[in-house]
Amino acid sequence: MAGLPSSLTAALPETVSLAAGATVTVGLELAALPDADLTEWEILVNVANTQGGHEAAPATVTVVDALRARVGPDSQIVDTGAQAAYTVVITNLEAVARTYSVTLTGLGANPVSLPATLTLAAGSAGSVPVTITAMSNESSLVFAAREVTAAFIPTTATAGLGNDGYLTLTLENIGSIGDTYDITLTGRPDWWDRLRAQRLRNR
Repeated sequence: MAGLPSSLTAALPETVSLAAGATVTVGLELAALPDADLTEWEILVNVANTQGGHEAAPATVTVVDALRARVGPDSQIVDTGAQAAYTVVITNLEAVARTYSVTLTGLGANPVSLPATLTLAAGSAGSVPVTITAMSNESSLVFAAREVTAAFIPTTATAGLGNDGYLTLTLENIGSIGDTYDITLTGRPDWWDRLRAQRLRNR
């Protein structure tokens, strides 16, 4: 290969064996790195044998911006166990139809539902619906989960008439975002007292 810039890579067999008068077609695979310039390149494939024979085949390679992809919304906050809906919009900037495969990474253990492929005509755009179930905080995606635990320490307190009894309510935020909690205290329901009395009678 000659004229190949560092931003392009080529896969080409180093040698090809041919019988007298035979013809073979060899595939040349070119790939553009993410920082490749969007421009036209003149390349040359040189072929030589051990007897001094030589031939060169020229070609032109044009690096284009082939597609656009964006995800919306930018971020979401959902409760653990709830689903977050996203939309991936893909625009085909080429002059030919293309089929795109869509995959997501960084999800951890969070289940995801989305179509495997999207086919677009030349110059058209389409959307892919994505649904993520927030089951784990181990994710690098732009959604967060709310989850909290609460416990009284100690679990019971004894106080006489006119005296105060003290309990400490401990909250632990085990979600993936900072949060603010509203705290209300209610009386114990009647069924709790009946259940406790039944257990004491059964001892």
